[in-house]
Amino acid sequence: MLMVFSAFPGAVNANRDDMTIEQQMMLRRHYRESTRIIRDLRGSGVITPEMADELQKHVDQWYEIARDAGDSDYKDLTRIIDEMLQDQDHISPGQRRQIDSILKKPTDYVMVTGIRIDKSNLVLPIGHEETITATVFPADATNKGVYWRTEDPLIVSVEAEGRTAKVTAHSPGSVKITAVTSEGNYRIHCQVEAIVLVSSLAIEPNQLELYTGESSELRAIVEPSDAIDKSIKWLSTNPAVARVDNTGIVKALTEGESRIIARSIQDETIAAYTTVNVIEESATQVSDNILLERLNEPAILLSISIVSAAILILCILLFFYKAKKKRA
Repeated sequence: MLMVFSAFPGAVNANRDDMTIEQQMMLRRHYRESTRIIRDLRGSGVITPEMADELQKHVDQWYEIARDAGDSDYKDLTRIIDEMLQDQDHISPGQRRQIDSILKKPTDYVMVTGIRIDKSNLVLPIGHEETITATVFPADATNKGVYWRTEDPLIVSVEAEGRTAKVTAHSPGSVKITAVTSEGNYRIHCQVEAIVLVSSLAIEPNQLELYTGESSELRAIVEPSDAIDKSIKWLSTNPAVARVDNTGIVKALTEGESRIIARSIQDETIAAYTTVNVIEESATQVSDNILLERLNEPAILLSISIVSAAILILCILLFFYKAKKKRA
């Protein structure tokens, strides 16, 4: 038999000899009209009673022709329409169940009623990956297909492997990963936060020399600069010689040597240290320090300021006196 019917997605193979040309043409027309209705539904998101009746008519006639021809693949129209609706967020589960009913699922067909995932929130360092697994209900559902999507693949990408998805963090940000059932349009989300971890730590200065009683501030440099948690824990290996507070200020107490260590709170394996040498002050140094401290007292500074101002005034008066004497 000469076959003039051209194949269309999911339809009966055009090279089969078990259908007449008329049957093939009729199947093609019902396919075309059914998919037109589904496209209209995809545009509006609402299935009207008229649309439901028309879809029902075309589906019924499709099945009748296919069964009369002995075509074992007559349920392909169901699969085609399922695939067309697969990515439509605005079609409600109720509308999808109505369409499933129209598509005449077999009597032993168990419809999907919901979906669950094993992780609802994830914190994922850049470059790391994690898996999310979906469970479709009921357990004996006929079509347990699930597809996955990500809000932004540049931040977190998703690679589907059936009901399991591998998510990978690429850049900082927060992204919603969605799992959707192939049947019923049930969906559930996992919020994934992609973060930057601390990779290195340094201290400035890397060596410090102090006299007993002196203080100095150390600065921790955390890399990269956009790490999510740059908190530092400070400690001294010899606090009797030099102690350090939680801001990195070192106080020299007694003569000796101590290491001051900065450790990342996010990852305690990342640390840096500086060596502090504490020198005991001599009597002369103590006197000099006392003198400097006294000179820095407010009363002393005020007295010095007054004396300086008086000297300046005397110098000005002397200048004018000499100038006047020359003119005379």
